[in-house]
Amino acid sequence: MFRNPFRKKERGEEGDPLAESVDFLTGDPTKDRRSLQLLLDAISEVATTLEPSVLLQSLVDKSLEVTRSERGFLLLLEGEGEGELRVEVARDREGHDLPLDTHYSQSVTQKVLASGEPVASVVQSSREALDLGQSVYDLKLRSVMCVPLEGRSGVLGLIYVDSRAEGEGFKARDLHFFAALAHQMALSIENARLFQASLEKVRLEKELEFAQKIQARLMPQPKGLPAGIQVAHWYQAVARASGDVFDVIVDPEGPVSVILGDVTGHGIGPALIAHSVQAAMHSYLEILEDLSEVVSRMNHRFVAGLEAGTFMSLLLARIEGEPGARRLSWVNAGHSGAWLVQKAGVRPLTNSSSVVGLDEGMSFPTEGPLPLEGGDLLFLCSDGLFEARNAQGDFLGEAAVQEVLESSHGLGAEALLRRVRDRLGGHIGRTPLDDDVMLLGLSLEDLPG
Repeated sequence: MFRNPFRKKERGEEGDPLAESVDFLTGDPTKDRRSLQLLLDAISEVATTLEPSVLLQSLVDKSLEVTRSERGFLLLLEGEGEGELRVEVARDREGHDLPLDTHYSQSVTQKVLASGEPVASVVQSSREALDLGQSVYDLKLRSVMCVPLEGRSGVLGLIYVDSRAEGEGFKARDLHFFAALAHQMALSIENARLFQASLEKVRLEKELEFAQKIQARLMPQPKGLPAGIQVAHWYQAVARASGDVFDVIVDPEGPVSVILGDVTGHGIGPALIAHSVQAAMHSYLEILEDLSEVVSRMNHRFVAGLEAGTFMSLLLARIEGEPGARRLSWVNAGHSGAWLVQKAGVRPLTNSSSVVGLDEGMSFPTEGPLPLEGGDLLFLCSDGLFEARNAQGDFLGEAAVQEVLESSHGLGAEALLRRVRDRLGGHIGRTPLDDDVMLLGLSLEDLPG
């Protein structure tokens, strides 16, 4: 029997379960390719599913697939996470539903719930079965694995799998793999709950309050930026929430990835889709280095998991290299608001493909790399900026935005956004916006040698 390789760290210790989420890799290219494919597909599927019954069933089926177990159970805590465990889904490896009162090892689930730590056990004797729990002995189980579903708000429940057949059993890397998947499962359950809650809040006052909470989650505060890089952002939603989303993801190895996307529509639905995309992109970027592959996988899940007519323009950029030798690469999937401001002039990062969600077979080529210097700026925005109208109905237009950028080389990110907002305000006056507006600036400073 072996227990949690993701032991919770004491204060002051380094380490993070997500950072260790590739400990399941073996070094065998064939096995590792299959493991990564399973994990990426599972992350994509659960990250873009918001219907609770479909989501929970998918979570159990994916758990059985990745662990090669015979039975799987998803148990959730009743109430606000402080009640009793309740079996929500019980399935077998053939994809058949099991009765919800099917017996499983409650001794194992209670231990995991009490400790908050995953458990994986291979039972090789009656004594080992009894050590793990009477129910393991009674059910004649040969292998058991159980992992807490821990989201942003705490433990939501457990995912549990077991087998009676003798075999090679679980290995330590299986528990790492299962725990990495379980974390994404918990986030997906929370997203689905947020979505269902939004459907019930039909009155405008309550829906607005709920939307503001969602929007706050979509506004990350970049931390740990490399020296010489500054980021600033601003947004204004015209409805209850915005379908615009951005993120800045700092790799401990040095690269900085920047995302800005715009989901079709306004309000709660697009905001939740954008949040799901944000979570999935985080997971992809932790595992994949190829920007084209990241966007392609997101496109596949968009086409497969969302209703027709739901699209997203997306700009994914990466800045890497040491100060003085930094370079920019990017993928532009139908996003029209992206510019690189350099001493030599302003360069639009033009579309290299269509929007995400239009065609499953679409390719998303990576552009660059372009060399960067101190004083350079990356400016991204949603199309609500240059489609903003004044009282006469005239658009602000891309030319006006580019005019601001042409005199902005050497500014910091905050100063650049102030200039753009001043130009926007001077154009629209008191006229309300027709579309969500999101602005993101990233500046590179000259550093002493």
